[in-house]
Formats: sequence, structure tokens, C-alpha cells
Amino acid sequence: MSILASQLPTFVETPEVIALRKAQSLKYKTDRILSSGLRLATLMEQEWSKSFDELWNDPEFTPQELLASVGTHAAELIQINTAFVAFMTSQLQGKNNDLLGKIQAKVASMPVCKIKEDGTATIA
Repeated sequence: MSILASQLPTFVETPEVIALRKAQSLKYKTDRILSSGLRLATLMEQEWSKSFDELWNDPEFTPQELLASVGTHAAELIQINTAFVAFMTSQLQGKNNDLLGKIQAKVASMPVCKIKEDGTATIA
């Protein structure tokens, strides 16, 4: 052992100190996950919003014309939208009500659609 090393104090970590250090590390990691999750939610909302507007707010075509153009895939588009809104609501409620409010406002503006057995859809 060198002279310098022998002069350094030795620290013995108690179980309480170890537990506290681990708890602080977990809190830091959890905070990072939550922060990343909210950033991801914002990006997801932006992409969804673009797609939503392409269908429901297109300047050239009515929503019915666009639904007719996708034919039997219209039901799938509407079902994916419904699933996305349900997922985002479950993830954002109480955590980011502003972003959730943007999503809910768009959904509220959406007309009621009737999905037919063949997968086509019409605006009711």
C-alpha cells in the first residue's frame, strides 16, 4: 500500500446509505423515463394530428370523398384512430392535460361515421 493510500480515510457504507443511493438512482431513472415518455407523446400527437387533418380537414376533398377513396380500409383507419385516442388518453390523463385537450378537441370535431360490414365507411 502506498503512503498516500494509507492516509485516505476508508468509508464503510451502511445498508441505509446503500439503500438511499439506490433509491436516488431509481428516482433519477424514473424521472428520465417520464420525461422521455412525455416527449414521445408529443411527437405521437403531432404525427396523429397531421394524419387526422389529412382526412377530416383536407382543403381539396371532403372527408366522405377521402373515406370512399380508401374503400374497404376506411374501417381500419377509423379503428386505428379510436385505438390511438384511447391509448393517449390513458397515458396523458393527469400528466399532460393540455396535450390531451388538443386530442380531445380534434376528436370532438370529427363527424360520426358508420362503418359497414365490408369495411367501407360513410359519414352519418
